[in-house]
Amino acid sequence: MPISSGRDRAFPARAFPLLVLLLALLPGCRKGGSSSSNTSFSLQNDGNSGCLFAGPDLTATTVDTLFGPGGSAGRVDGPLADPGTRITFAPLGGVSAEGRANRVYLACGDPSIRVIDLGAGTITTLVDEAAFAAFDPAILELGALAILDANRLLVAEHSRNTILVVDRTTGALSLFAGVPSAVGGFADGPAIGGALFSFDGVGGLAVDGDRRVLVADSGNHRIRSIQGSSVSTLVGSGVPGYLDGTGARAFLEQPSGVAIGCDGTLLFAERGQYLRQVRLVQSRSGVNGVVSTRVGNGLGASVDGTAAPNGVAGVHDPVAPMTLPSGDIVWVDRASGKLRWLIALLNTVATPLPAFPANGIAAMTITADDSLLLIDAGSQAIVRVR
Repeated sequence: MPISSGRDRAFPARAFPLLVLLLALLPGCRKGGSSSSNTSFSLQNDGNSGCLFAGPDLTATTVDTLFGPGGSAGRVDGPLADPGTRITFAPLGGVSAEGRANRVYLACGDPSIRVIDLGAGTITTLVDEAAFAAFDPAILELGALAILDANRLLVAEHSRNTILVVDRTTGALSLFAGVPSAVGGFADGPAIGGALFSFDGVGGLAVDGDRRVLVADSGNHRIRSIQGSSVSTLVGSGVPGYLDGTGARAFLEQPSGVAIGCDGTLLFAERGQYLRQVRLVQSRSGVNGVVSTRVGNGLGASVDGTAAPNGVAGVHDPVAPMTLPSGDIVWVDRASGKLRWLIALLNTVATPLPAFPANGIAAMTITADDSLLLIDAGSQAIVRVR
């Protein structure tokens, strides 16, 4: 189903009445229920792990298009609604909303980093392609993006397999972790000059309450941890596969996104050819994580139903997972274009909206007005669910 242009789409509760009735009967499931809105989750909260937003009421949503579809590639700042405004979407580019403001940071394919002001409805440039070229001419492909703190962003750079720091005021660039290399590799150790990464997929970045940076190192099939000036492996053997467990005894396949839940639990998705899951990691700083599967049967299909353990619900190329204050989880099945919703109190996965175009959604974040913002690189569009 194509994304609407210039008109909102409303999806009322009658679209799935039984589910809505069950949610109404369960305390704390509805927005404004016993789960307090001040403990809601944001993918990034100015670098903090404290929860800020409740997210949209997915039993009755409106979808509107802020840019596109079919927006022209290029880099021209201006109002999102202006046909002259240009954005070059990155197939693997990240998006990150500032917790206490209406600003959203977008990693683009020029490469550039743009800033969306949701209040003003405009987009401006923080770092342009010339600045990236001056820092390292080999930089070509930006990936995941996260807010590190009140002054800095982090962005994964796939062409050089590094993580960069971006000053949120000046746009100045510096190296945060990794050894610049077109080939990449694997090594724990000093963040600069020692550690090696391999970003050959969507990847992901998140920052927890201990200022620990969690990295979905897709090419190495591991979740890495950067704390202080050192990089270590939190979970993953480095061999693609599927096995829950602790530390290096857990097998992952192409982790594609990471997020920190309200309780500090790490959430990640996998996009491997056969082993498609949404999984959790329980961990503390300096301690190997314990991996468990939350959703997914490995069959590669967007199937609603009971979640793990022993559930029938399936996922298909999941990206951009995040948790809400109730413990619910939302993500996008990129291959089917479906926004998926795991309702924690029912342990059930539902699809609350008609599908977006398949293989288009690259990233998603939650904004200060409790909306989900989806970046559809395939349709050249920015879509809001609220």
